[in-house]
Amino acid sequence: KKGKLPAQVDEVLTPERAFREAIILGLRLREGVSALELKARFSLDLWVFFQKEIEDLQQQGLIEIQDQSLRLTSKGRLLANQVQLRFC
Repeated sequence: KKGKLPAQVDEVLTPERAFREAIILGLRLREGVSALELKARFSLDLWVFFQKEIEDLQQQGLIEIQDQSLRLTSKGRLLANQVQLRFC
């Protein structure tokens, strides 16, 4: 209504959801997302948790692993939204 602030909506993320969000946001970075940093922050192993997705995306040439980080390839950057959906 006029003169009133909109209702505040708070979203509480589970640890798993926060882990997934960190991956999705990290994949937007040129350097990608560090598996070591994720493990330290969430106590979840990226390589185990998303083994099938990572294998599939690597075979498609959309992601690469470098220095314990997962990042998009040039082709993957063109299809970034579709790649990120695999981690939702």
